[in-house]
Amino acid sequence: MDDIDAKTLRELSSWLTEKVGVEEHMPAFTSKNLFNTQQLQVIEAERTQFEKMKKVLEFLPRRGPKAFDKFCAIMNESDYDWVTEELKDKKAEIMGRKNEGDLEDDDNEELVENGKYAAYKMTEKGIFNIAKELGTEEEITALAKALGFKQNKINGVFENKKSNALRANKLLVDWKNSVALKPQSVNMEKLKEALKEAGQPDLLELLKKEDKK
Repeated sequence: MDDIDAKTLRELSSWLTEKVGVEEHMPAFTSKNLFNTQQLQVIEAERTQFEKMKKVLEFLPRRGPKAFDKFCAIMNESDYDWVTEELKDKKAEIMGRKNEGDLEDDDNEELVENGKYAAYKMTEKGIFNIAKELGTEEEITALAKALGFKQNKINGVFENKKSNALRANKLLVDWKNSVALKPQSVNMEKLKEALKEAGQPDLLELLKKEDKK
């Protein structure tokens, strides 16, 4: 999903979680392959419609360049065309702000400077590769605190996971899921600073995508 589509969802996230029910759209989400099996299970496991929609908005930006249009098509097919209209109006507004140079600093960072981290991607494999290199409890704790985790959360992970690699991976995955709707440039800068706090600044390079020949 491109930056403007993702920003459209972010700016309307509160409205969407309030207005759009998820249960009635689950068959279409499945048949249209909007989400993978694991993501569908996570969405269905949430107790409330509000939490289900939050998961939809968390996963949607990761589902490829056509995910926004697929979501709109599903809304249209289920008589939620008014949702599509709202999304398209917001998208047009964002594009207009970009063209007129009226975006805030955070918007410009999101829509213009993401190229700085274009070669990076937070894949499960990349995250686990970082986790394996964080060899001490001190490094993992420093990383977790820099990412914003409270000490009780860190303690819980250390109790439930027996190896440092699994502890670091759990914290990194939880953090990644919590920031899924934020711009990639912001997330990469945050992770870079956290890795510095852990004394392992070079580990960010493990998220570089391999060139496919």
